[in-house]
Formats: sequence, structure tokens, C-alpha cells
Amino acid sequence: MVLSIIPVVLNIRVKQCYRLLKEIGLILLVLVAPIAFVGLMGVLEVVARNEFPEVGIYVTVLLFFVHLQRRDHNFLKQIPIRSMWIYLMEYSFALLPVSLLFLLLVGDWKNPLVMQIGGLLIGLIPPARRYGKNWLRSPRLNWFPLDAFEWRCGLRKNWFFIGLVYVLGLLLAKFVATTLLIVILLAYGGASVYNQIEGKEIIEQLYFQKPFLRTKTWTAFWVFNAFLAPHYLLFLLLHTQYWYLLLVAIIVAFLLFCVVIFYKYANFFPGRVLVNHQMILAISMVALFSPLMPVFLPGILIYLFVLWQRAHKNLQHYYAEH
Repeated sequence: MVLSIIPVVLNIRVKQCYRLLKEIGLILLVLVAPIAFVGLMGVLEVVARNEFPEVGIYVTVLLFFVHLQRRDHNFLKQIPIRSMWIYLMEYSFALLPVSLLFLLLVGDWKNPLVMQIGGLLIGLIPPARRYGKNWLRSPRLNWFPLDAFEWRCGLRKNWFFIGLVYVLGLLLAKFVATTLLIVILLAYGGASVYNQIEGKEIIEQLYFQKPFLRTKTWTAFWVFNAFLAPHYLLFLLLHTQYWYLLLVAIIVAFLLFCVVIFYKYANFFPGRVLVNHQMILAISMVALFSPLMPVFLPGILIYLFVLWQRAHKNLQHYYAEH
């Protein structure tokens, strides 16, 4: 049964990838391709130089967070096999080209081994699901500004996990990497809340009163940084000499928010509920929060400009005053 389902699932995923590439646009792909190629060569160089499989660990951790955010449970229920087998198959096939690239071009086997084993182990973990109403009731957060309703919803749904990470970050602030890791984790969580599209009434209320895209991005910026202000203060008190690392982390987190917000409204249309930005979010995380960020940065900035134009035109199409 499992073997007969593999071609069907792979065909569906290939079609989804094709639709995603169409949304990105051919011109942008052509512009970014040379930069992506240079970035890939840089990754291969890192793999060739280091005996420790850090790239494999980084990819596995990223896949783990993507896995926890999966929301295709209803779709997978329609397939007559356990979801676990689907996860194992998808992650194995998705990581196989990267593993072969490292193995054949660099002769490295440690990173492919870590990625393939990591993908199999992650496939055994059930993705995060909504808990019952009686389990650790979430706070109401009525005081949260309406302009940042996405953050209110995200905090209410995941407040226990966010609170745990937040407190651990404060307790372990003596380590330089802790605050930077907290910024990465919470930036990913914050960017994830922009996957859902709000009702047209909320968009209209903001669109006709303020510069819409500018307001959305700056709201994300100040909410995120106000939330992490205690972490920033501790980092600057304990690790003053590394202030520039914190500044870089804040800047790339802001760029990540710009990507997901512009992508959301570039692909918005009335009645749409989700933009399904998981792949774009994962690619942006790799490009922005990796040692090769300076290599990918020009492509990210080009992509941001194109996305901003598309989002602006798309919103004007539906909500411009006539």
C-alpha cells in the first residue's frame, strides 16, 4: 500500500512546488539564480573544510521547526496510510538531492548521514496540533493592539512554548549564543503568524487610514523588539563587545518579517484563508540566518523589492478608492 501511494503523493507535491514557483515569478528566479549558485558553492566549501557536520545539523533543526508548523492534517487523513509514512517519504526524498550533492561533489558523508537520519526521526514526531480548551488555557491578551492582531493570535495559540523559550533565554543569557538563538527562534515563530489572511473588514479598516504595507512591517518590527527588549538589555550588559551581532540579528529578523508580509499580500485575494508560505519562510530562514547571509543578501533585497511592488499593486487592485 505504501509503495503504491508514493507516486501519487510525489505528483501532488511536485504540482504544489510548480504553483509556488509560478507565484514567485520567472523573472525573479532568473535574477536570484546566480546569487543562489554562489551561495551553494559557499555551502559546499564550508562542508569540504569542516569535519563537523554543522550544515547537516542546521538543516535538520530547520526541518524540525518546519515540521512542527505543518497544517495539512486534514489532507493527509484522506490518504489511506498513516501520516507518519508520508512524512518519512517526503523528508527522505526532499533531502536526497542535497545529500547526493554533498556526497558526490565534496565527498562528504557525515552531513548527508545526519540529514537523512534526522529526517527519518523528525518524520516519527507528530506535528503540533491544537490542544483542548481545558489544557493550560491561553491568555486573552485584549490589551494587545488591534493593528498587530496576528501577534495576538500567535501568542494565544503558542503562549506556553513561547513563554518557555523566553524564560530559558533569560536564565541562560550568560552565554553569547543564547540571545541570538532566541532571536532566530522567535523571529521564525513571529513570521509564521503571517500565513493566515485576515478578513476583508480588517484590511479595509487599516488600508484606507494608513500606508498599509509600511504600517504592517513597522508594527511587526516594534512588537518583536519590544517583546525581546529584556533579552537585548541582558545581552548588552553581559556581552557588550558583541553588540554588532545583536544588531545584525535584529536587522535580518526585520527582513524576514518583510518577506512574509509582502509575500502574504502579494498573493492575497478576497476569500483566501492561507497563503501557504512555509517554503518561502524556510528558504528565507536559510538565506538570512546562516553564515552565508552576506552572499544571499543581494538576492533577498531584490526579492523584497519585487514582492513589495506585487503586494502594492495587488492591494490597489482590490481596495483602491474609485
